[in-house]
Amino acid sequence: MSNSKDFFHFKKFYVRHQNASMKVGTDAVLLGSWASLTHAPQSILDIGTGCGLIALMLAQRFPKTPITGIDIHEPSIEEAQYNAQNFPLENNLTFIHQEYLSYQPEKLFELIVSNPPFFTNDLQSPIAKRNGARHQIHLTFEQLLKKSSSILSPNGALCLISPVEQMNHFIQLAPNEGFSPVRICRIYSYEQEEPVRILGEFKKETSQAPIIEKLVIYHRDRTYTESYKRLTKDFYLKF
Repeated sequence: MSNSKDFFHFKKFYVRHQNASMKVGTDAVLLGSWASLTHAPQSILDIGTGCGLIALMLAQRFPKTPITGIDIHEPSIEEAQYNAQNFPLENNLTFIHQEYLSYQPEKLFELIVSNPPFFTNDLQSPIAKRNGARHQIHLTFEQLLKKSSSILSPNGALCLISPVEQMNHFIQLAPNEGFSPVRICRIYSYEQEEPVRILGEFKKETSQAPIIEKLVIYHRDRTYTESYKRLTKDFYLKF
């Protein structure tokens, strides 16, 4: 039986995340708000889409753009499809139950986004679906880069969010597949603390120096900063 905890309400749509591999979280909201801020992509792929949140956010931002979400976890795809069916805005959403490495799209994508598995050496959860979402079991960073390189358009972008150590490792691996960071945003819970996440945008065959950004989520009194509100105001009910 569903209850209120199974749903998360945003300003223009709601998400059911009862059976998805990962629940709605700040990482996904950050990526869905931050990806492709200066350019409207013509096609989007969301890897490890879960309940479809990032895809739905991008559908709100780019209603004419075809958006595909892919996930190896079938209950997550079923939930994403439910959320798409109940999405009240114009959209061009498709969700596919398939392993990313075997996925063969008909056309190249202009934007690929992912909130990827990032714990490589930590103790794993006894919940298998959570392990698949948070650990590099089904998809390593090397595999993510190689596959994304083969299905991304020449001028396309790969955007993801990850903890600092893992993102630094991803940046080191990226040149092996011809990728370079063009935008990096360090996420801080509070000012004067170490960053907790990094948002990264990568492109192929570019020599431009990356734009470095900083985003602090909270003031010391636990209220939200204006910069965080500005980024996410189109989605969160509280802003």
